Amino acid sequence: MFKFLGYFKDSRKKIIIVLVCILVIIYALIKLFNYAKKEEGYSEGNSSSSNDTTAIVTNSNENNDNNDNNLVKVDTSEDAIKKFVNFCNSGNVKDAYKMLTSECKESLYNTEEKFSNNYVKKIFDKERSYQIVKWSNINENCEVYKITFSEDPIISGKLSENNGKQDYISIIRDSETYKLSVSGFIKKENMTSEKKNNYLQINVLNRLVFVDYELYTIKVKNIINVDFTLDDMKDNTKIYVEDSDGTKFKIINDEYTSETTRVPNDKEKEMTLKFDRKYTSDNKNISKIVFSRISILNRNYYQEVYNTVDNSVNYEEKMSTYPAILNMEINL
Repeated sequence: MFKFLGYFKDSRKKIIIVLVCILVIIYALIKLFNYAKKEEGYSEGNSSSSNDTTAIVTNSNENNDNNDNNLVKVDTSEDAIKKFVNFCNSGNVKDAYKMLTSECKESLYNTEEKFSNNYVKKIFDKERSYQIVKWSNINENCEVYKITFSEDPIISGKLSENNGKQDYISIIRDSETYKLSVSGFIKKENMTSEKKNNYLQINVLNRLVFVDYELYTIKVKNIINVDFTLDDMKDNTKIYVEDSDGTKFKIINDEYTSETTRVPNDKEKEMTLKFDRKYTSDNKNISKIVFSRISILNRNYYQEVYNTVDNSVNYEEKMSTYPAILNMEINL
């Protein structure tokens, strides 16, 4: 043991030089390996099946092109993702924003500033390497990829990162043009369904489909003299959507309270409801949205009474005949 320590003391300079050389060689091999993969266009996207291949890509800077058409004229969906990520990595928010679909802009990021603050700065807070996995085919012109972002191991000195960030990116192909929908957004469907009774009216305006959930925007009009809430949002919530096979998907109630679904008397309110329905390419069509526990909050109300003798206005308490619980189903 002492002989070894004595040898290390006498030869420490040589040992340090050898270790430095080994680290330089490892660094060069990693760089060469990543460069070779990039040159070969290594990608999982050549197969139409889901989750069959994987590509790990490191960052590379590209010349900015201010022409929107040229930005998205790439050879493959994977190339479109690479181009988009390179723009984000280099802080080129303007050109990255141009690559988004009009639906993604309209639904999630209606301004370049919002896209920068809520997407680019949150994911690309540091330079990112990324892994691309083919996730699903929606149709022949739309594919979904799962992207895992991590810190570049060459920069961080780490081979892996447990707190990597993920996104699902849909690639829409139209002839030679590729556009992206990010943040797990897949599509938007405008709707015109409505239902009305003696107490309220509900209009379903649109549906946003994401990889992990669906959002329904509705407009609710209260046409009675007291407030009601669509659901108390406690255990066993009663708001759900139902598909053509009768499968029910409940609202994600931990994002709401009874106040968020409360509609004051004689008022109108627009709200967005989030349902726990994950996307698959063979999902059945949603046939209806159901509100089976609309609660009348106060069945007593005050009615304005005009006194013709002295021209005064008084308020008299009235007992309504409204039911305590209402139910409404809207076919979609």
